[in-house]
Amino acid sequence: MEEYIGLNEAGCLFQRNAGSLEGLYGQAVSVRCEALMKAGLYHLVGTDLHNERYAMFFDSIHLRAEEFPREAAT
Repeated sequence: MEEYIGLNEAGCLFQRNAGSLEGLYGQAVSVRCEALMKAGLYHLVGTDLHNERYAMFFDSIHLRAEEFPREAAT
């Protein structure tokens, strides 16, 4: 986690893939995503909305503002 914090302090922004926390990429990714989110390291949310499979998945989840407690990056 210290490496991520150091990168963030150096000015790097982190983007969470919307399917990461929901388990779309497996348990290990979900666990790491949750840890980064709790540390307040995410600035952006993206998707892998490249085909119908992902579209159906994203139809079934709802992203909440409280998942991103940090103020927007400037």
